[in-house]
Amino acid sequence: MDRSPGLELRSWHGHAVLEVADTLTGLYRAAFCAPPWNEPPVRAVMFRGRLVTDAERPGFVAVTACREGVPVGFGTAWTTRSPFPTDRRYPDITARLGAERVTTWLIGSQEIDELAVSPGAQGLGVGTALLETLTAFAGRAGSWLLTSTASPHTVPFYRACGWHQITRITAHPSLAVFLSPAHPAGPARTGGTR
Repeated sequence: MDRSPGLELRSWHGHAVLEVADTLTGLYRAAFCAPPWNEPPVRAVMFRGRLVTDAERPGFVAVTACREGVPVGFGTAWTTRSPFPTDRRYPDITARLGAERVTTWLIGSQEIDELAVSPGAQGLGVGTALLETLTAFAGRAGSWLLTSTASPHTVPFYRACGWHQITRITAHPSLAVFLSPAHPAGPARTGGTR
């Protein structure tokens, strides 16, 4: 059943995403600077700044979703390269999974960095459509993501999409790492949540 009739999805590769940077920043603000995320508005400004450098990453892709010409969501992703980054929350991921698992499970896979849906479009299949479209670019390498569990809807959403939670981040218990359904290190190899 199509839960998102009339949804128009478009992909943007590399620096082409900068054509819609202001739109993505507005969607980021609407999705994350309100409950349950409650991020300060400066985080949307920081996202806009990151977008310029993120667009340079190998395999960078953004997908936008519009309904009747109105932007309602977006997602961004790129290929995780070696060496594994040491900024943001990456060291926490390495500490929890270990360098060997990071190398085996995450390096070479697609990292879903952001998935944002405007509050009025949530629960209508927009997030699912964005996630499926983004992960189609991953191919056999599969996808992974780090997310906050602060919202009661986050973990159930990813599980309903077939994603597999492989760990929680001990230093930040409200963070969790998930692998996509097509990821080569699926549930049989990871042994479940750690």
